[in-house]
Amino acid sequence: MTKVTMPVPFGWLIDALPNGMLAFSRQDPTRDMTFIVNSTASVFTATQMDAYAAAKVREALEEAARRCVESPMMNTDVYCGGTARLCADRIRALIQN
Repeated sequence: MTKVTMPVPFGWLIDALPNGMLAFSRQDPTRDMTFIVNSTASVFTATQMDAYAAAKVREALEEAARRCVESPMMNTDVYCGGTARLCADRIRALIQN
């Protein structure tokens, strides 16, 4: 289960106009029910999505490094334990700060 949460949308595309055109709103349409909403789509900026993707990758790499260190190999012998530690170190090196 991921601990990374989606960012708050920049805005929403709303299909509520009678002529089938879409409207853009900076306010969450589910909070303002002054008009009938057929469907909505959240809009995010590229910066928001880049940050979200980077956080998901960082989380996955941390999990992989943690599993290396917590593997049964760590307690088998010096060689296997060293290999597991090296694996974790190399995975953590991939994580950008």
